[in-house]
Amino acid sequence: MRHFISILFFFYCLNIFTQKNNYYGKITYEQVTNFGFEFTEKYELVFTRNWSYSEEINIQEKENYQTTSNDDNGISTINVVGRKNKTPKYFYNTKSEFYFRDNFSDQIFTVHEKPDFPEWKLINKTKKIGNFECKKATVNFRGRTYFAWYAPNIPIPFGPWKARNLPGIILEFYEENYVFHITTKKIIINNKLPLRVILPTKEIENAINIESYLMKKEKIKDLFFKKLSSKQPKGSKPIKRDKNCEDCNNSILEIFD
Repeated sequence: MRHFISILFFFYCLNIFTQKNNYYGKITYEQVTNFGFEFTEKYELVFTRNWSYSEEINIQEKENYQTTSNDDNGISTINVVGRKNKTPKYFYNTKSEFYFRDNFSDQIFTVHEKPDFPEWKLINKTKKIGNFECKKATVNFRGRTYFAWYAPNIPIPFGPWKARNLPGIILEFYEENYVFHITTKKIIINNKLPLRVILPTKEIENAINIESYLMKKEKIKDLFFKKLSSKQPKGSKPIKRDKNCEDCNNSILEIFD
């Protein structure tokens, strides 16, 4: 009897994309972001030689809250935006196209980016991740320096988040100061069975470009500060957003020129 593995992801508008490959696998990643407070997400990535698709899993609702950060400038208050919209984020990567879905302040955006990625510098270091011998590489991407551990024995040019174009699947990826760190929790490799994945083709067809996405995020941030000001006691000074502050980029993962 012929067996098929079906990996299903839920979308509002769906279409089925099916392709037989003689090499595919599935990886579970844990992604930790830490800019004064730690935020953890989990993703499940499926891949073939020609494409990869990574989707957020185990999503939890979170309320808005305040926390404090203590650094050289003293103690500061951080307003952390929670999450009520459990629509999963995803990253869809081919050798010629790249799309991602973001959930920013409970608003959903599907974005088309060019699949360009800066050239990696390979480093003569190795380590084992699970049963896989991995090699190290580094890259400068959008204002930050990253390191990756990739497995040459799995000759797939994809990885978690936006990381790609190494001569092996990426099993660990991190920013030099560990404000962003992705690790592999589970990996399954199979080279015999075909793969069936549901892709949001309608959503992908209507994706916006990266410039529009960044403009929409700026408007959401401005609205957030406006709402904060409206909740201040009568007579208080309005809370203004300083878009040119010296430390602003320290709490942003991707720094666009």
